[in-house]
Parts: sequence; structure tokens; C-alpha cells
Amino acid sequence: MARMKDFLEKQKQKSRLEFLRSWMSSFAVTISVVVIMVVVVPKSPVATLTRVEAYANEVFYQVEVTDQDNAILPGTLKAVLVNQLEQVETSLDCGSTTASFANLKANTMYQIAIMADKGFGLEKLASTQFKTESRVGGAIRSHTLISSTEEWELEYDIGLFIHDPESEFQEIRLLYGVIYPSETEPVVMESLVINAVDTQVILAQIPNYNVGVKLILEGSRWDNEVVILDELTFYTPFHLETSFDLSRIDAKSLACYFYPDSSSGSDSQYQIVLKRSERIIQTREVEVVALEQTHLDSQTIEFTGLTPDTDYTLELTASYTNPQTLIKQNILLSILSVHTLPDFTYRVSIIETLTIYEVTITLNDPAHNFQQGFYLVSAIEEEYEYTLASGESGFTPSGAEKTVVFVISKPDILNYQIHIGVRSDTIYTNQSILETIKP
Repeated sequence: MARMKDFLEKQKQKSRLEFLRSWMSSFAVTISVVVIMVVVVPKSPVATLTRVEAYANEVFYQVEVTDQDNAILPGTLKAVLVNQLEQVETSLDCGSTTASFANLKANTMYQIAIMADKGFGLEKLASTQFKTESRVGGAIRSHTLISSTEEWELEYDIGLFIHDPESEFQEIRLLYGVIYPSETEPVVMESLVINAVDTQVILAQIPNYNVGVKLILEGSRWDNEVVILDELTFYTPFHLETSFDLSRIDAKSLACYFYPDSSSGSDSQYQIVLKRSERIIQTREVEVVALEQTHLDSQTIEFTGLTPDTDYTLELTASYTNPQTLIKQNILLSILSVHTLPDFTYRVSIIETLTIYEVTITLNDPAHNFQQGFYLVSAIEEEYEYTLASGESGFTPSGAEKTVVFVISKPDILNYQIHIGVRSDTIYTNQSILETIKP
């Protein structure tokens, strides 16, 4: 019996120890899981050497670099050229770069490596080997933007390299064409004849609308054989095409219209900030709503509760992912300076019958900012509204006040609205909606 008691006691102790071990093991696993969940590893940047053309003493290359999580430390992205005895490097920017290394040794093996530092020392993102050799041909050395990025049409200086000492080609041409955002290849290719001594060509009238430019350097031999010597595609600087301007202003409110870029992608976010003396008064987040796959609707953004006869500024900002670099960017797109109108007073009298509204506007406008009264009749549908009728008329002065009268026929529909307002006959933004009639 004593042995049985001892055995049972040992079993209880063993079970207790196994429970503690199991509980501690479970606790350790839980802690490990928590640590794994809070550690976020940024995505590595991606580099691709899309083109390498080597000649006896020079190599031409094109590299595409994207950095979706901004992992590359500033100033550390570079192209490095190495052989057994020397090393040369040059700085790069994210996106597409076309460049060259000169003064190379003939018949020598080299390596081009794209390097960057993400905080743990230089890392090789891409590399390739090549051998310099003397050969007949040509290459596109560079493409340099020489006009302002604010112009409607851009100009590029295209650097060229031609090596044809024995005149094997009777003609060398540079073909170029524009690739629009909805296309994958140019619809039309233009042609420029290149002399063997030419080292650059100016391309003009390139649309500044996020387009690609395809270049093909080709030569025709004396037997009319056409040989493609080199080709590359580059893109104009990415920017958002937006329309943003003042649509209406009066003493205590203003409205602006905003039309977003239809090619910027779904991740673009916009914000309009109203400031007075650099102090933020109101902020509007603008939701971009796509009505169709290739069309984004314009929007009217309104600010109320303003002070009459006062200076304000409107700032339009955007945050988006640059499709050429995959880098998230925040930029100031546009600034508008506005001045609210001096204060005014008014009375609107509405007499309704079965078929008409008789509207009388009496206005006290000391600054004489408004010279006309107007009305706008609109039909209201589920997703939009459209104009049915409108009218305007000048005021009749009477002492310090002025008056205008309208007789407006009632629309023969259930859902409509009638805006009653005043406006300037010379400054289209000076207008105010005084009353809205709904059935």
C-alpha cells in the first residue's frame, strides 16, 4: 500500500511538471508569434539592366530602378563598372536612366553592377558582364530633357554614337514615336537621317502628358539590308494632370472646381486646404470617383463661414505612387489666391401659383459687385442633374437698393430645383446663390 501511495504521489508531481513545461512552451511560442507580427520588412528595390551595348572603348546601358517602400538610403544608388584592375562608379536616380562608361580598354571583360544601401551596407541589385570589342554599329548614348517640365511640349537632346569607319552603311536613321498612356507601341514613327559625324539630335514637340518615347537607331547597307543598331524607350517626367480653379466667390463663401487626372491610378488622394494668413481654416479631402473606366468626374468643393473682404489661399495637394519609380510622393499641385467680396444684404420674395413662381430680389450691394439677377432650373436624377431653363436680368435701382423680378414656369416633372442668385456681368466668379426652390 505504501508503494502504491508513493507511486501515485510521483505521478501527480510528474503531471504537474509536464503541465508547467507545456504552459511555458506555449507562452514562449506566443511571445515568438507576437514578435514576428510586429516586425515589418520593407520590400527590396528592384533594378533591371534592360540594355547593354559594348564597343571597343565605351559601353552604353539603360537601367530601370523601382523602390516601392523607399528602402534605398538617399545618395547610395549607383552604377559600378569593374574589371580586374579598376573600378568606376556613377550616381543614379530611381526610374529609368540611360548612360555610358567611356575610356574602356579594348577586348577586356567588365561587369556593370547596380548597387544601393538599405541600411546594412551596399547591396547588389542587378549585374551583367560584357566584353569590349571593336565593331561597326551605333548606339543611343543618352536622352536629356532640355526644356522646362512646365511646357506643354518637351524637347530632348538625344546623344548618339556612330562607328562606321569603312562606310558600310549608305544611310543611318533615327526613328522615334510617341507611346500614349492607352497604347503599348507608337502609332506613327518619324524618321531623321543621321550623318556619321552627328553626335546629337534634338527631338521637339514631345507631348508632356506621361507618354513614352520609343527610339530606334537603324542603318541601311549598300545592298539595302536594314539593320537595327540600337533601340530604347524612355518616359517623360510623370506628373498629375489636374484642373483646379475658382468657380464662385461671394462675401462669406467660395467654391472651386476640381477635375482629377484620369491616368494617375486609383491610389491618388487629393486634399484642398483653405488658409488665412498661413493659418489653416478648413480642409477638404477630395474623393476621386470614377464614373467610367477612363473618365473621372469633375467636382465642386465649397467652403462656407468665411469673413467678408478678406484674403484667403487655396492649396491643392496630392499623394500618389509614381508609376515609374513606385515611390510614394506628396506634392503641392496648385495655389489659388482669393479675396472675398464686401458684405451685402438682400431679400428674396417668392409668390407661388399652380404654374409659376414670381421671384423678387431686393439687393443692397454698396460695392456694386453684382449687376444681374439670375435663375437656373435643373432636373434632379439619381446620379446627376441637368439644366431645363435659365434666365437673367439687370437690376432696377431704387435709392440704396436695387430690384429684379422673374416669372419662372414650374417644370412638368416631380424632382427639380431652382437656384435664385446674383452675379457680376464682367467677373464670372462673382456670384452668390441666395435661395433654392424645391417642390
